Amino acid sequence: MTPGAWTTLIAALARVEALPPDASGILSFGEPPFGAIFVDRGRVCWVAADGLQRRLRDLLQHHAAIPDAALDSVYERCRREGRLLGETLVAEGWLSTAALEAALRAHSAESLIVLCARPAPLTWTPRLAAYHPEVSFAPLDLLGEVIASAVPDEAAAAAGELAALDLPDVPVAVFAADPTGDALRPVAFRDSAATVDGLVAMSAWARALPLAAHELGVHPRMALASTTTGDSVLGWWRQGLLFAVVPRDRGQLALVTSRCLAIGDHP
Repeated sequence: MTPGAWTTLIAALARVEALPPDASGILSFGEPPFGAIFVDRGRVCWVAADGLQRRLRDLLQHHAAIPDAALDSVYERCRREGRLLGETLVAEGWLSTAALEAALRAHSAESLIVLCARPAPLTWTPRLAAYHPEVSFAPLDLLGEVIASAVPDEAAAAAGELAALDLPDVPVAVFAADPTGDALRPVAFRDSAATVDGLVAMSAWARALPLAAHELGVHPRMALASTTTGDSVLGWWRQGLLFAVVPRDRGQLALVTSRCLAIGDHP
């Protein structure tokens, strides 16, 4: 994905995230639309992109124990009756809810990658009637799925560092610089309260730490700064990735610092 595609992705997911909790509708890409994010009660229930309709069917078949002929029959019936294929497969016992979630998550991530590759305006169209889907996703869930699909090596490197740190209760995000070096894109995040918009804010503070160190002519292993909201941000580089932690208290700050120094060899 290009830097512009990541920017479009973040903007689209942040826009969905900013909707009221009861909002239902369609966030369309382009005029005329070549794809859309379908929202039900503030959550994403599906992402569609032109040319990927068959891909969803293939993903559902991969997760379902259903012969080709039976799937074709269910597919045609759903098309005639205006029913959702995945939820029909669940209702008729061909597919589990967990398998439906996995298929829809993967398909939505693949569709987002395709949609965000083309610069296009975003248009929100509300719908009075909710979809009431079997499964749905928070925007941050889909961001994580796109990251795992688009940059698996970076995601694996970040996961390895986080596993070594073993900080399950500390908010942390990992970023990579785009080729121009003017922005950061998320590679990993751990925080039950995290949001797409929060990651954008954290990336700005994380980016400021190495820039400030460069201006001062120093190259510290780690850097600590305070935000305008009074939080502390601890940052360090490793394997070409910028790690940023927002400790909730001094105890977490001491824990993160000690474990980072124990790992050692931070570039």
